[in-house]
Amino acid sequence: MSVLTVADICTYPVETVECDTSVREALRRMGRRRISALVVVRDGKPIGIYTERNAVLVAHSRKLPDDLTVAEVMGQPLLSVPPEMDYRVAYQLSQDERVRHLVVIDAQGDVRGIVTEANFLNHLGYEYLVNFKEVGAVMTRNVVSLPGDAAAGDAVDLMAVRKFSCIVVVDGQRPVGILSERDLVRLIGHGLALEETPLREIMSSPVRSVTLTHDLIKTVQLMEKESIRRLVVVDEHGQVAGLVTRHDLVKMLYNRHVEHLQEVIDRLRKELSVEPDRLYHHLLEHSVDLIAVAHVRTGRLIEVNARVTEVLGCPKERVLGLRLQDLVDGMSQQEWESRAADCMAGSDSLFTASFGFSGENLLPVEISLSRVQSAPNDYLVAVIRDIVPLQSELEFSSI
Repeated sequence: MSVLTVADICTYPVETVECDTSVREALRRMGRRRISALVVVRDGKPIGIYTERNAVLVAHSRKLPDDLTVAEVMGQPLLSVPPEMDYRVAYQLSQDERVRHLVVIDAQGDVRGIVTEANFLNHLGYEYLVNFKEVGAVMTRNVVSLPGDAAAGDAVDLMAVRKFSCIVVVDGQRPVGILSERDLVRLIGHGLALEETPLREIMSSPVRSVTLTHDLIKTVQLMEKESIRRLVVVDEHGQVAGLVTRHDLVKMLYNRHVEHLQEVIDRLRKELSVEPDRLYHHLLEHSVDLIAVAHVRTGRLIEVNARVTEVLGCPKERVLGLRLQDLVDGMSQQEWESRAADCMAGSDSLFTASFGFSGENLLPVEISLSRVQSAPNDYLVAVIRDIVPLQSELEFSSI
């Protein structure tokens, strides 16, 4: 039993490049490997990162990629995380620092992996998409478009200055192609002069699109199947209405994941304060999650909902009185006391584990432990979420 860490979700091995490598060679390698970043090393140790975003900035500078080394244009200082960091903490760090790649570095300073938005999306819980039925509910409307006869250099300037990952090429308002950061990596790597080249000659076409009312789950499946990072959204007239991107999906899922746990905990606390004798019976029995209420010190269960008894396959009378830690595979009394102390100090405890009776079929779960007060007693509430669907469906390929 352990917290899901960046070491568990990262991509390994990592493509590295020596710091004195030319930008042209780095771009060619990224194009051949179809990857979004290279970790820059000196004497085998990471010193920076070269990404598709850096390629856009180089093109915007109008400097020749043969005249530059990756060390001159790489992103630095390198934003790195230790292998043992909780992956949710790592995602929040990436959002705070506005980066799309985190390099995993161990205590010896060696690269142990790289984490991208694709890695996060694999583990954030796509089931929250059921709250958003159609593409239009999650798309971004902030789209930049240019006509096909616009110069590619102008598109690059827009992408660099306004920090867009792509430009939609339109005929009128209808999408006919797209120019992405990945396209620029390929084009610059092959030495194409972008300054005067019309977009229609270099854009990726035909453009993949979906309608505003297209089913969101099916859209995500399409993106997974085709390894697509973005889709153009069109209205009923076939005109550009927005974009649905992997970046937006990851951000939305993370926010909904945190909100869901907080909503359950807040509702439990409210019900407990209003009807302490009933122990929020109605809420417990109508939750889709497994919920258990335990004494702080001993871990003894004083209430569970029907989902717990369903998973354990035994009546409630048998479950009550057991210790929660006896149902969490590998959890010792010492660990329970440590997590309980954290909760009593005001820090909720979130971790992954296997749940069930020892020696029987165990269910992979995510457990959130929180303190709930009901004078004169304190309890710990465990919100236990089945994560089997996260591991078996809609796993995105890491890009």
